[in-house]
Amino acid sequence: MFYFIVNKSSGSGRGASVWAELQQILDGQEIPYQYFLTKRQHHATELASEISSMKDDDIRMVVLGGDGTINEVLNGITDFSRIRLGVIPVGSANDFVTGANLEKDPVKALERILSGNGNKHFDLGEAILPDGSKRIFGISAGIGMDAIVCKKALTSPLKKVLNQIGLGKLTYVLLTLATLMDMERVPFHIRMKKKDGSTMDREIPGVIFLAAMNVPIEGGGVPMAPHASCHDGFLTACSAFGFNRLNGLGALVKILTKRHEKKKGFLVEDFQELEIHSKKPMVIHTDGEYAGDHMQVTFRVLPKVLRML
Repeated sequence: MFYFIVNKSSGSGRGASVWAELQQILDGQEIPYQYFLTKRQHHATELASEISSMKDDDIRMVVLGGDGTINEVLNGITDFSRIRLGVIPVGSANDFVTGANLEKDPVKALERILSGNGNKHFDLGEAILPDGSKRIFGISAGIGMDAIVCKKALTSPLKKVLNQIGLGKLTYVLLTLATLMDMERVPFHIRMKKKDGSTMDREIPGVIFLAAMNVPIEGGGVPMAPHASCHDGFLTACSAFGFNRLNGLGALVKILTKRHEKKKGFLVEDFQELEIHSKKPMVIHTDGEYAGDHMQVTFRVLPKVLRML
């Protein structure tokens, strides 16, 4: 059975028209399905949890929405071994489907999902907060500038306006520039279990951001970790540090043009687990969703845990 979790408000309301079109296809092909409409923030998490507990030997869960809705669904799945997930992107950024090389067109995405040909395993990331609570992410998690930008974007009236005219990605650019100018740079201590199993202990001064990437991009297509892959069993750390307000702009240009790897002031490294400690509370995000302000956080990979339709 197909179970659809539908966010009609995604993409500044485009989700409603897309879902209406897809329902015609489903009904026309007499596909057995149930659908559930999200009604509030975090409702998709509740719905995914309920569907996960259903007595069905073949749960094919499909989420229609943007990156935020996808993240909510991932955090609601209680047993990944029982679920095959399909994604129909209707957001403003759609970094998950882009970074994971999934179908971007909603109709073609539905056709692929219904074909039953997809059964590929994907890595996910997990953020462990000081109180022991955990947050799953499919795109990225991080601290510093990108987390601050994500927190601002959630309540920014600018994002709503730009989404309505098809320029939603510009929100992140403008907020990033503003944040770069006024944010405080603080030092972090990291302890990393690297790709080869060795451990790195390091103090990083004047951090602008540190992101744990599951796919190459975040924030509307910014190539933070160009070689990152959700199929390799690792996450990729990307950090910029030691830049002042003026040369910080140059650092962003290097990232946007994919010229930052192995350059001074950047750390790009594949890892299995990463602990971050700070003497001041850090803003933390998972897939652009605000995860609180904390003085420590651990990011780790969950290899091949997600089966995708």
